[in-house]
Amino acid sequence: MRFIVLGRLKSIFCLLFCLAMTSCVSGDAEVKLVVIPVGPTEVYLGETLSLQANDPSVIWNVVGEPQAGTIDAFGLYQAPLEMPVSSQVTVLATRGDETFYVLIHLVE
Repeated sequence: MRFIVLGRLKSIFCLLFCLAMTSCVSGDAEVKLVVIPVGPTEVYLGETLSLQANDPSVIWNVVGEPQAGTIDAFGLYQAPLEMPVSSQVTVLATRGDETFYVLIHLVE
């Protein structure tokens, strides 16, 4: 439990840092989409992972087979209870013509 809390705190810190950095952009420059976590992430079967973006209008999708898990409109990924054919899941965060990929490794 301690590691989960520390991991979430790290994710929140990273997101706040990214938001602070993007708020410093002057003029009408478009802010790049930022999604946390930024690297491959492990999730145990049946567990959840909170993905975060610097834009609430992001559309989240799980790519691939329907047994790969689900994600809600707020970025909460729910891993399946049983291992699908592939243990790698790709989640897309889309905003307009920008797409950000998050690779998730499912662990038994």
